Amino acid sequence: MFFPKIGTESQAAQVPISIPLQPTPSVDQLHKHSPSSLETPNALHLATDKILAECPRLRVLVVGKVRFFKEHKSRLDETAQSGAGKSSLISCIFGVKVTSVSHKERGRCDIKEEIFSSQNSCLVLHDSMGFEHGNAENFNDAKIFIEERSDKNRPMKERLHVVWLCIKIPTAGGRVFETGDEKLLEIAFEKDVPVVVVFTQYDVLFYSVFRRLPPSKGREELCKEQATRQFMDSCLKHLEPLYEKYPDLSYIRTSGLAGGAQSNLDPASLDELVQTTRRLVDKYFPGDAWIVSAMAQRASAQVNIEGSVAIGMKMYWRGLASSTNFSGHKLESCLNTVHNDMTASWNFYDPEDLLRSPDFVEKIRKLAQFVTPSTAEAKSWLDPLLGVATGLGPAAVVAVPAVAAIALSVTFVRFIAKGYHQTPETLRCFMGYIIDLTLILEQLFRVTLSKSSSPLTNEDIDKAFENYKNAGLGMVHRRIREFVAAESFAEIIKGSEAEERVKELIWEFSGLKDI
Repeated sequence: MFFPKIGTESQAAQVPISIPLQPTPSVDQLHKHSPSSLETPNALHLATDKILAECPRLRVLVVGKVRFFKEHKSRLDETAQSGAGKSSLISCIFGVKVTSVSHKERGRCDIKEEIFSSQNSCLVLHDSMGFEHGNAENFNDAKIFIEERSDKNRPMKERLHVVWLCIKIPTAGGRVFETGDEKLLEIAFEKDVPVVVVFTQYDVLFYSVFRRLPPSKGREELCKEQATRQFMDSCLKHLEPLYEKYPDLSYIRTSGLAGGAQSNLDPASLDELVQTTRRLVDKYFPGDAWIVSAMAQRASAQVNIEGSVAIGMKMYWRGLASSTNFSGHKLESCLNTVHNDMTASWNFYDPEDLLRSPDFVEKIRKLAQFVTPSTAEAKSWLDPLLGVATGLGPAAVVAVPAVAAIALSVTFVRFIAKGYHQTPETLRCFMGYIIDLTLILEQLFRVTLSKSSSPLTNEDIDKAFENYKNAGLGMVHRRIREFVAAESFAEIIKGSEAEERVKELIWEFSGLKDI
C-alpha cells in the first residue's frame, strides 16, 4: 500500500495549464532515418509505419476542473503552483512538460481543439473543464464531442480512444460526482468509449487525516486506515451502483500529483492507469490501437515491452529462424529494420535521434557479436578483438568488457555484410540483437523515468548499457547459446520456438519485478 509522505503540502488551487507547443512532428518525422547506417531497402517495411499510418496518436479526452492552454494563447509563469493534479497527470504519464499559469477566471475551453506536444508525437489531447452544477453548456459540448468522435465510420485515427475523468478526492465531505459526470459515463459507454475515473490527491486526504490525529507511536498506521476508509466512503461507494450498468468502468487512485515540496508521487498508480488504459483500448478497438496507446505512454515499462513484442511479432520476429521476410537482403539491412521498429515502439523523447545514430547502433552490434559465433568459432572471431583467450567451453558465457573499450570484430562486420541465410549464427545474432536491444531500452526507460519530458542524452544511454551489463547480459547470451545449438537448429526452423524463446528471455531478464 502506498504511504504518502507526511509534510505541509498546501492544497493547490485549480489553475489552467499550458503544454508548450512547437510545430508538431509528423508521423514521418517520428520515424526519420537520419543516420546513413540505418538506411534500409524499400522492400523491408517497418511495422510501426503501418500501425501509425492507420492511427498515429492515442486520442484522450481529459475531464476535470483544470484547463489546458496553448503557449501562444497565454504567458507562461514557471513559478505558478501546480493544478489539482490533472496537469501533472498528463506530464507524468505522457512525458510532456506542462506549465501552470494562474488565472482569476476559468475562461472557456474548446473541447474540439486538438492539443499536441512536440515532446510526444503519439499523443493528442482534448480538454473539458468538468460539469459543475448548473453548467449545461460544458456538458452539451462534451456530449456532442463524444458522439461525433465515437462514430465507427470515422477512421481510427480520428476516433476518441479513452476518457479520463479526473476527480479530486474530498477531504471534508462534499459531492464527488456531479450529475454531469454520471451522464458522461452513460453517454461514453453507450457509444463504446471506455472511461477511467482518476481520483487525484489522495496524499492531501492522508495529511488532512494525519493532522487531526494526536501524536502517538501508531499514528501513521492509524492514519492509513482512516484515510483508506474515508476514501472508500466518500468516493468508491458512489461508484458501486454504476458497476452493474458499466462493468468496464475502472478507477485509479493517485497521489503526489499536486506538486508540492512534500508530495510523494505514487508511480505504481500511474503504471496501473497506463495498464488499465491499454487493456480498455485493446478491448474496445480492433486492430493495433492498443499498441499506439503503449507507444504514447511513458510510465509503464511492462506496457512498453508488451507493445514492442507485439510489433516484433507482427512481422520480423515471426518465423525468426526461417524468416522469408529477410530472404534476398543483407543481414545488416535486416538488423537495421528490426532496430528501427524496436526503437520507434518505445517512443522516447529523442529529438537528436540518438537511438538511431551510428554510435548507438554500433554499441548494440558490439554486444550481438559476442553471441553470434558458435563455441568452436568464437576464439577466431573474438580473441583478436579482446587480446585475450576466450577459453569458451560448451554453452559458456563470453565476458563482455565495457562497450566503449571494444571494437566490432572484422569477422562480424563481414558476416552481417552478407546476405541473409538460415544458419545457427544468423539466429543467434538476431536473438541476441533483439533481446539485448529490448532490455537496454528497458534500462533506458528506468534511467529516464523521472525526466521523460527531457531530451534523451548520451549519458542516459551509457548508464543504461552499464546497468544491463551488470544485470545479466552474460546469462542472456548463455541462454541463447544453449537454445541455438547446432544440433537443434534443424528442429528450430520447423516451428515458432525461436520467437517464443525470445519473448520468454525478454520477460525473464527484464527488471519488472523491481518496478
